[in-house]
Amino acid sequence: MYEFARSHVVALIVLTLFVAGIAVYAHSFGNGMFWDDYDGILHNEYVRNFHIEKFFSENLIAGAGLESNYWRPLLLIIYSTQWKLWEAWTPGFHFTNFFIHFINALLVFFLLKRTVNIRTWLIFLVSLVFLVHPLQTEAVTYVSGLGDPVSFFFILIGIYAYHEYREKNNKRLLFFFLALISFLLALLSKERSVIFPAFLLLVEFWHSIKKERSAEYQIQESVLSLLPFFLIAGIYLFLRGTVLNFENTFNIYNLENYYTTHILARVFTFFSVIPEYLSLLIFPKTLFMERTENVAVVASLFHVKTLIGMCVTLIASFFAAIRFKKKPEYSFALLFFAIAIFPASGIFVPVAGIIFEHYMYAPIVGFFLFFAAGIDELWNLKKTAQWMKIVGIILLSAWIIAIGIRTVIRNTDWKDAITFYEQTLRHAPKSLRVWNNLGMAYAENGSYKDALYAYGRAIALDPENPIPYHNSGNVYEELRDRERAEEYWRMALNADPYFIPSLVKISPTP
Repeated sequence: MYEFARSHVVALIVLTLFVAGIAVYAHSFGNGMFWDDYDGILHNEYVRNFHIEKFFSENLIAGAGLESNYWRPLLLIIYSTQWKLWEAWTPGFHFTNFFIHFINALLVFFLLKRTVNIRTWLIFLVSLVFLVHPLQTEAVTYVSGLGDPVSFFFILIGIYAYHEYREKNNKRLLFFFLALISFLLALLSKERSVIFPAFLLLVEFWHSIKKERSAEYQIQESVLSLLPFFLIAGIYLFLRGTVLNFENTFNIYNLENYYTTHILARVFTFFSVIPEYLSLLIFPKTLFMERTENVAVVASLFHVKTLIGMCVTLIASFFAAIRFKKKPEYSFALLFFAIAIFPASGIFVPVAGIIFEHYMYAPIVGFFLFFAAGIDELWNLKKTAQWMKIVGIILLSAWIIAIGIRTVIRNTDWKDAITFYEQTLRHAPKSLRVWNNLGMAYAENGSYKDALYAYGRAIALDPENPIPYHNSGNVYEELRDRERAEEYWRMALNADPYFIPSLVKISPTP
């Protein structure tokens, strides 16, 4: 009878999560594809023709004739498989992103249910928030954001499998190999998955709390168990630094400046963006893509935002430490958050952008688990009156409904290229690449006057960049004004004498 009731509870949780996910994401299935979707999928010859050997030997967008720092063969396999199934039918791509995200929400629930000791309904709420939070749209609604859900899927599977392996059940060896395979697949999905062994250290930490064996025996067993994972991580880093180093694997920012050459600048900058992340997690009102354009590199420990970020980190760490014996879930949550966000911190490897909303895709679990542990502890206090619990549930429910509605609204920003770029520029008006992308979207739509205006704004932001000049020339070519077209192509060459697209336009082959 107990098993029957338990199976019905699980079924209800799965159904509720699915309905909630569909409620906030279904209307986005008809959204368009743009920005990196062009180079990664729509204009990628390797993806359209399933050149699987190229997926493993070349960079992510080599099929579009471009270079990048990224090597994600499994992601390209998924894209190419989808192309075989429905070609450029965008709802298929959007549903795939949503479905993997939904599965991740289930995995978050089952993993936390298997590990931490807090109430089931609170674990469910953590999974629900992970599913419907508007910060997730950058990884779910945006087709090219799929790398985050896919890599996190394999990370969650791997953590769960390793946890089962450490439980020493009858299928122990099977779970160990499942964890290894999951790690490999995660690495083939996104580079940041190299942090996976740190999650396994977290599992080891969690098992050490149980003190089932002597400390000496447990350390020895842990080292032997973790060694293969650290070996795989080391081999991966070696390959990415040598034969799979397409541009600059260990400087994804891809520029030499104060931020990339001074580790303290990256440390201070990371702490300075923590308050921004916290505000977005709790009150996600203003959402847009190009946040890096509005974030300055911080070179001082005494910058206000840096101090706030450090103080918040120290307070949370101190609180977790003093409550460790009675509620170790605080430490588990804090470490999960720290591990998940570390690859996006830019501290050891400068990342492409200082701050992005999708950087919170995995850390969001640890952040809200920390609060769930606090609610669970308050729930146990005898002095917590029943009316307080009811008010707390009402407020929590209202907040979850509010962020779900915010997700629905945010999804409309991703409707099509022009809508998205215009919305982004309202918050990041100095983004050259967004102005240039908006110009291309206008040109593709036949709005040539608007395209020339957008390219003009891009040129004003950086007169030394040849791309908007070249694109302006392309617009004049479409308008059959060859003289003006060549004038802009020559301006592109003045900015960069070796800019091949303009060279080809001015000196076409006979």
